[in-house]
Amino acid sequence: MAHYLDDYKARVNNHIRTDDTEIEDSDIEDAVQDAVEGYSRIRPRNRRAEITGSGVYDLTLPTDWQDNFSLITEVEYPAGEREPEIVDTREWIIFKPSSTTVLRLLKDTPTATETVRIIYTVPHTLSASASTIPDMDYQAICYLAAAILCLDLSARYTATIDSTLDADTVNWRTKGDEYARLADRFLVQWNTRMGLRFGDAVQAATGKADYDWSFSWDREFLTHAGISR
Repeated sequence: MAHYLDDYKARVNNHIRTDDTEIEDSDIEDAVQDAVEGYSRIRPRNRRAEITGSGVYDLTLPTDWQDNFSLITEVEYPAGEREPEIVDTREWIIFKPSSTTVLRLLKDTPTATETVRIIYTVPHTLSASASTIPDMDYQAICYLAAAILCLDLSARYTATIDSTLDADTVNWRTKGDEYARLADRFLVQWNTRMGLRFGDAVQAATGKADYDWSFSWDREFLTHAGISR
C-alpha cells in the first residue's frame, strides 16, 4: 500500500497525541518534508540515465540532477555490452567548468553512435498524490518527523520562558523537557527501523541547559533558528 503526504501527517499527529494549540497543520507538513530530506541523505533514490555521445568528453547530466546532493554511483561505457563495461571511478569526475555541472570522462570521448549509462542519486519526493519512498520505510520516516516536530516544540517552549512568572516558568520548562524526551524516544525508533547505530545519523539529544541542536543535513528548526538559540 502506497502512502502519501496526508498519510504521513496523520501518522505523525497520532504519534504525538497532543492537543497543543501551537501545532498547526503546516508545522506537521514541514516536519514530514524535513524528515524526507534527512531520509534521502541516508537512502537516496537511485535513477538511471543514458547519455548519447557527441564527440566530447564533458557529458550533460540529467535534468533532475541536484548539485550538492546527487552522486554518480556507476558509469557504464560503452553501454549495452553483453558483459557490462563499468568505468573505473578514477577515470571520471563530476566537474563544473562553468555554471553547469558535467560528467567529465578523463580517458574516453564517446562518439554519436555510443551511449554512456549512469546510475545516480536524487532526493525522494512526497506529495498528496505521489511518493518515491519505499513503503517499508514509511514508519521510520514518520518517527523521524515526529522527533523533528517534538524538538521544535521543545525549543519553542524553552526559548519563551519568562523568568518573572514562576508558575508559568515551571510549566513551560516541563513541557519543553517532555517534548525533548519524547523526541529521544522517536529518534531511537528511527535509528532502529533504519538499522542505524547511534552516531551514524540523527540521534537523541536531550538536555536542559542548551538546545543548540542541529541536524546532520543542515536543517533549521521550524522556529528559533540557530542564530536565536
